Amino acid sequence: MWRAILSLLSLASLALMCALATNCGSSDSSRSGGSYNVVGTWESDLSGTIGTALFVGAIDSQGTTLLFATNNPNAVGDTWQLPTITGASSFSGETTLYAAPGTQLPDGGGSSQSVSIQGTVNSDTLITVTNSNGKFSLSAENLLIGSSVSALSGAMTGVINDGTQDGPSFPLVFTPTSSGSNESMSFVTSGTATCSVSGSFTQVGTANVFDVSMTFSGVCPVTSGTQLTGLGFESGTDYFNDNAGQAGTYLYADVLASTGPFAIEIFK
Repeated sequence: MWRAILSLLSLASLALMCALATNCGSSDSSRSGGSYNVVGTWESDLSGTIGTALFVGAIDSQGTTLLFATNNPNAVGDTWQLPTITGASSFSGETTLYAAPGTQLPDGGGSSQSVSIQGTVNSDTLITVTNSNGKFSLSAENLLIGSSVSALSGAMTGVINDGTQDGPSFPLVFTPTSSGSNESMSFVTSGTATCSVSGSFTQVGTANVFDVSMTFSGVCPVTSGTQLTGLGFESGTDYFNDNAGQAGTYLYADVLASTGPFAIEIFK
């Protein structure tokens, strides 16, 4: 199993680089309460001694901000939680990097590490963050180029990323729950299993952002019996290669749990 080694305490000393924004991931109809509209999908390229790790994720209308690492085997599946970002011109607080389930941060870092940061919302498409040792940026990015957000329907497969390409998987059935321009959806586990899960993806306005709620029950690799929440979005990219990189629409969720956040990839 790959160990997640992108320690947040070492983020400060990395040569962090802003990802180029090719399209805004925000929605005109889903403002977040500040001077700028930051509701949408975001990414950041972080470069350092382990190479470059691309973090992708979302900000919802409440300012919840979650991203996960995608393309670096030493960091894939790690979750990066930032302070609340509402679109106001500045923010501050604690940011935490969580190791993917079953992995550890390096140098005795355990499952998570935190540091205080200050941030500036420069525009609808650019956020800069600083701490005592450096500055890095997040940029709004359209993760669903060439397609529009659409509720999933029917049989799907969900895979929890645990730093490997063979994480726990679940057969799921999705049902659209809204009509018109809203693309919310619910899901349940199909068939019989020792671990079952049910929940919902509630679209934030018309943005490519979903407020996620799910509950696991039975013998599961994550917290059971408690309603978990997080953020979701759709993408045209198989970030975890759970579907052999095939073209299609992928639904992602970054879910907060008492045992540590985890990312799920869902596909047909």
